Amino acid sequence: ARAAARAALRCDTSLRLRMSSVRVSYWHPAVMRIVGYLQEGVLGALMSATASTVVQVARSVLADGAEDASAIALDIEVGSPLVLLPFEPDSSDGLRGDLGSIAVHNSLERRTAAGPGGGGAELLDCIVVAIERMQLSALLPEGEGALEATGGLSQMIEDVSLRLSVERGVGASAGRATLISGSGSELVCTCSKAQYDLLMGVVSRNLAGGGDAASAPPPAAGGETELVERECEAASTECDSLPTLSFRFELPLAMLSMLGGADQPQQLALVTMHRLRLTYERCGDGATSLEAALEALMITDAMNDGQRLLSSLSTEGGLIDDSPAEGNDEIVQLQYLRS
Repeated sequence: ARAAARAALRCDTSLRLRMSSVRVSYWHPAVMRIVGYLQEGVLGALMSATASTVVQVARSVLADGAEDASAIALDIEVGSPLVLLPFEPDSSDGLRGDLGSIAVHNSLERRTAAGPGGGGAELLDCIVVAIERMQLSALLPEGEGALEATGGLSQMIEDVSLRLSVERGVGASAGRATLISGSGSELVCTCSKAQYDLLMGVVSRNLAGGGDAASAPPPAAGGETELVERECEAASTECDSLPTLSFRFELPLAMLSMLGGADQPQQLALVTMHRLRLTYERCGDGATSLEAALEALMITDAMNDGQRLLSSLSTEGGLIDDSPAEGNDEIVQLQYLRS
């Protein structure tokens, strides 16, 4: 039955999810304490067994050469989840991220394999993730640059869209490399000194756990630790059979406007980056490569009639203007390799 569904480019299983807006307040140390609690004793053994079962099921789905491998049709829509990152566990100050609307859909496609001679046909599961109207705001205390009309809510990033495309092989094509490509809309961030201090405080006290007075969760008992280690070792022996991964993300424009002054913030500087590209690749033998590239960079002093503090030069030696044309050479290219 599954083979017939594959031939007709139909999925044999479907998953449909509709979720309204939810609000999540994330305090990292508390989350880690809950995770540590669940990893102890009988619950830890159950979680390890469940994780092992999930891994085995995932391997069976992605198994190379499995003509009747399962394919799931995804139809997921989530409306504007709110994520709060407080400065303190009982504080109303912090960062608020509105993730906008999230939609996930997929389809089966059959394509001719690339390479010399064209190769045979590949069956691909093509997944598209679309995120619209993402926003980031700072919840500032009174007297620190917050506007009374907004209840202390100060916008930093507004209406950003992201789109991710995932292509993975199904059945006999499972050995094909998994390709992930993404792009975003223009990203404009406005950051005052108060917002910057709040951001650094959230990172150090919340995400890094520096603001939590409770002790760290005790380590898992030896039996559970050994079980997890054995599972990891067993998984590592099969890493070579997993498909390779290729990830590429591009951003056409990113701008950071830095504001100074508490009572009446004014623009200090403007940082503009054109066509930012990030590429990551992982091979079956564990080798990885990470590459970041930037086509144009400009820093402007807004306090001195827009004087350029830093500007990119073209290959001919001239200044690259505010809107560089397509095809310019990248001015920065950073590559990291690990075998």
